[in-house]
Amino acid sequence: MNTHSIRTFLKIILSSSLFLYTSLNCFAQQPDPLRTTDFHTQKEWVDSVLTSMTIQEKIGQLIMVQAYSNRGLEHQKYIEDLIVKHKIGGLTFMQGTPFKQAKLTNLYQAKSKLPLLVSFDGEWGLNMRIDSTYKFPWNMALGAI
Repeated sequence: MNTHSIRTFLKIILSSSLFLYTSLNCFAQQPDPLRTTDFHTQKEWVDSVLTSMTIQEKIGQLIMVQAYSNRGLEHQKYIEDLIVKHKIGGLTFMQGTPFKQAKLTNLYQAKSKLPLLVSFDGEWGLNMRIDSTYKFPWNMALGAI
């Protein structure tokens, strides 16, 4: 290949890359698909809640703790105390039964001033932590399928 061919090839690659970048960038400038029609009402609510919170409450919202639905009343009271006293922002359920977890989720949400972020430690599926549920293949097996 001579230098003229190499320069031509590089110009083609560069112009193609520039075209691809600008076309993708145009698509990236689309309005936020998650923005709803009542976005401003939601923003006003969030702003009013944030301005009414103390610094301790704001810090509490950053904290998520492990919650178990297979432990006794002492654990339940401990979690309730964290929600009421420290205004924690969320829970990660670890072990228990589906019915008890749903019951505790409703109880804890009722105790919280703000909605809790509720998560679940179940990278292998429900059966990993919750009894009497279906056991699904692990992610590696699903990926292999």
